[in-house]
Amino acid sequence: MSNRMSSVAPAEPQQNLESAILDLVQTAGAISFAELCRLAEWEPGEFEFGIPERNVIFWCGMSERCVEVLERLFRSRRICFEHVPVWVYFVDGRALTLPIAENRHSFDRPHWLPVVLNLVHSDSE
Repeated sequence: MSNRMSSVAPAEPQQNLESAILDLVQTAGAISFAELCRLAEWEPGEFEFGIPERNVIFWCGMSERCVEVLERLFRSRRICFEHVPVWVYFVDGRALTLPIAENRHSFDRPHWLPVVLNLVHSDSE
């Protein structure tokens, strides 16, 4: 490894993760969180992502930065989350051990709603 300084500033880590997620979804189509965890830019951690006020969890065990990137992509309407059968996660090799939610209703205790990330398509496409 060289000690020389690069003349190009490195991209911000959040931009790298955001780009990696968008590239993967664009290339592969709908992707599960199990697939996201395989990204080099993905960071494990203690955070969960979902609908906390309803006790619905899409995925857990991620860094705060990962949650922030996903929230930004969702709020900017670049990605959406689509409910899928649990077997999608079994095929992808990872699943949560929480009770499975069949919908986005509110629960008294945490439930896992298996979802995939997909690109938001405009009506004109």
